[in-house]
Amino acid sequence: MEKGSAESASPESFSARLKRLREQNGYTQDMLGEIMGVTRQTISSWERGRTEPDIAALKMLAKLYNVTLDDLLAGYQNGRRVRAVTPASLTLYLAGLVLVLLGIAALAAGKLEIGTLFGAAFPALFMNSLVFITFSCMIKSGNFTALAGYDPDLHYSLPAMRRMLGILRIWWCGSGDLCTLFLLGSAFVPERPDWFVPFFMVSYLIELVLSTLVISNRSQKELLPDKRDDWARNTSAQPLVLFFASFAVLLFTFIGSFVGFGLRNNTPEAFAASIPLLINITVLIVCLLTQQSRAGRMAREEREFHMHPAAWAGYGSTLLFAVWIIFACAVGVPK
Repeated sequence: MEKGSAESASPESFSARLKRLREQNGYTQDMLGEIMGVTRQTISSWERGRTEPDIAALKMLAKLYNVTLDDLLAGYQNGRRVRAVTPASLTLYLAGLVLVLLGIAALAAGKLEIGTLFGAAFPALFMNSLVFITFSCMIKSGNFTALAGYDPDLHYSLPAMRRMLGILRIWWCGSGDLCTLFLLGSAFVPERPDWFVPFFMVSYLIELVLSTLVISNRSQKELLPDKRDDWARNTSAQPLVLFFASFAVLLFTFIGSFVGFGLRNNTPEAFAASIPLLINITVLIVCLLTQQSRAGRMAREEREFHMHPAAWAGYGSTLLFAVWIIFACAVGVPK
């Protein structure tokens, strides 16, 4: 009775269950590794929670331990719930909400003008906070379910995942800081072309997308060390890139249009400029949600994920809109 109460209060993790079943059945790590065709280090990694066996290995373990696959996976699910009970998601949502409300309050009070260089630097600061909080919570908690397309059933390497997110966090936050410094520093330049701010913003976005793709793709072999998981090579990379890229494109296109066209808050011109932006927002949200759902479905079907052409067209329309802003500012739009 006491044992059952203790287990209900503190569910057994998946890694602990693997170790307990191995010891109960009289296997050493070397013996089990030889039977399964893996190294002792692999068995040790499973039992320490650093990596997890794939579905084929799980079926073999269930047979060796004379338990059903459901019984074996019960420990896996319990372990997932234990790791998922973290303030990561709540912290992310609350921090994002606070930043948005502060920005809206500053605009409404007239303390922040969208059509100024400080207003142009605000999105970079916003992105820095969002990326830093998001990645820091995931790295600390070990819960990566916030990543679009992340499949907890795959044999990910947790150290590799943490290392990849750590590099991305440094790169994104560093780029945001540089962007802010350049924009604020350009305020002291007496003759600044109208196209400077939009051009700099779009260049910043392109650099972020390319760097994230390179870092993600270089991490794939470490993220999925089991070659049988090659079909899911880009399941986490592309949706993750597109999520932050689309968010950044929306912010910078909106701010860039106000700076480039010299618009001010709460004016008819500002409302008119917001109409195509609202259309782009709708398209991007639809693309993000559909591709996130599609990535998860294809992962469950053991198929490699590729972006749908319609989704690429949707994201391309946003980039074309940003290019149009640069062109319009370069030829001199009446203000």
